[in-house]
Amino acid sequence: MRFTLHRWHPDTVPSGIKPTENTCKKVCLVLCTFALILCSLGICACQKEETAYSPPPAPSAPTQKNIPEVETVEVKKWRSDIQQRFSGVVRPRKRALLSTRMRGTLTHLHVAAGDEVEAGELLAQVDARDIVAALGAAQAQQKAAQSAHTKAQLDVQRLERLYAEDLIARNRLERARVERDSTKATLEKARTQVRLHRTNLEYARISAPFRGVVSELPVDQGSFVGPGTTLVVLEDRSSFRIDAPISAQAASILRENTPRFVVKAHSRSQLRRATYQDIIPSMEKGGVGQILRLQLETADSAIHPGQVVEVILETPQFSETSGDSASLAPATRIPRSALIRQGQLTSVMLVETPPAEADTCKVRKRWIVTATSENRTQTGATSDPVVKVIRGLNPGEVVVLDPPATLGDGQRVRLAAETN
Repeated sequence: MRFTLHRWHPDTVPSGIKPTENTCKKVCLVLCTFALILCSLGICACQKEETAYSPPPAPSAPTQKNIPEVETVEVKKWRSDIQQRFSGVVRPRKRALLSTRMRGTLTHLHVAAGDEVEAGELLAQVDARDIVAALGAAQAQQKAAQSAHTKAQLDVQRLERLYAEDLIARNRLERARVERDSTKATLEKARTQVRLHRTNLEYARISAPFRGVVSELPVDQGSFVGPGTTLVVLEDRSSFRIDAPISAQAASILRENTPRFVVKAHSRSQLRRATYQDIIPSMEKGGVGQILRLQLETADSAIHPGQVVEVILETPQFSETSGDSASLAPATRIPRSALIRQGQLTSVMLVETPPAEADTCKVRKRWIVTATSENRTQTGATSDPVVKVIRGLNPGEVVVLDPPATLGDGQRVRLAAETN
């Protein structure tokens, strides 16, 4: 755009207008200011156009100083321990439910729950006054029968001497012998009655059949009890056994291998060894399957009857497991320190295979799926240094350990001298 300034000449002024010198100066000043503004706008537009089309500065070539050195690890196939775990219940080595065959009142309880008793120690006693009376009568009959039998034997001996001297008839001797045999039978019957009443009297007295601990007293002293009523529960806690329900398939495998087991109480982390005893059918009401019976090798105060424990198969069997059922890709494992967490997403820095003559290589960010992110069952705790990757990595690939936060996608790195 071109502007031309014309000088004000008095001859060109229309008639009737008389310009002064001040008026001319003001008009010139306005026109000059307008021209300067237009020039400034044109210069700014040219500068912007030059800036828009200016080429980017050439990147500086990387040097050994700004290339980070990283440690790497090779991706391995996932190999998991096939551990069969069962929930079992601790049972004492021996457990006896002591009762009586008699009907009567429980007159004495000589022990309390938790007491340790020896074999043969008296635990409880039922009212047996009628048995004591019957035993006294039977003993009296036995004594009378014994006297009659003794007299009959003496009569037979005396008549035998007289018969040998031909002083009495034979039939008299035979009658004496019949009488002797009859009194002998009566004596044996009386002796049987005495033994019977003594046995019943023993039933009224409950004694410990073995050394153990009184775990329960189901009835109180003074209660009326009868045959089959449990009075005392006695347990031998010198060792324990564990009963764990298992399936028929697991039972067949265990019968063939007879492995060793370890037992873990839920409240404690200490493991205890257990040995295989037998597999028995489940005899409980409504029970299905079979029962795995184990014997604990050691017993301590931390284990008690009725406790629920976890039974773990000690002998591991290794197997390569599949990571993704859709692609049948094998699962892999990497150290947990190689993971990069970004919210709910997980990635790693994958090292590209460098040329043989190159001493540096590039890293690429690779998104992966771990067993934890898929909410699948973990074989280890979250503190396990090894994590299972089910998608995103292949065995043999190399990832960066402890990737720094400044390491970006496509950046060049230098591998450490010692690579894990």
